[in-house]
Amino acid sequence: VNFNMAGLYRIESTMFVKWLRKNLCNADAFSDSNNAAAMASAFGKVIDKIDNQRVDCENLGKELYDNASASSSSSISTEQRQRYLREVVRLSTRLSDQLHSMRNLQEMLIVPSISQVVSASEQKSFNNKVLLALGLLESRVHLVGMHD
Repeated sequence: VNFNMAGLYRIESTMFVKWLRKNLCNADAFSDSNNAAAMASAFGKVIDKIDNQRVDCENLGKELYDNASASSSSSISTEQRQRYLREVVRLSTRLSDQLHSMRNLQEMLIVPSISQVVSASEQKSFNNKVLLALGLLESRVHLVGMHD
């Protein structure tokens, strides 16, 4: 929730959402369709939903981290620790549900659309920009995590 998610949130909020909007919220991307404007508008709504869920996940992650940290304090009572831990479980479930929903939207709608609309070279170029933005340490951590 701390290091890995912070890098992910930073990339999504500063780069990925903008890139998605540039590529999927432009009617020109769907020029071969009679409903190009409607498709671009629909993708805008999907991207808004994903972005709102990302913000919710970021806030849940911070709250989860705070509760997990508080539960490990040596200066709290057993009852307080149990309350913190119950909250950790509740927040973990909510975070998991949100992330699952985001992943489903991206796998069902975003990934197939990007593969149809954006050239492989443009996708690779964006991936390289992400790796540069992450820096050496963070990009290595994320690449190893994705490989596993």
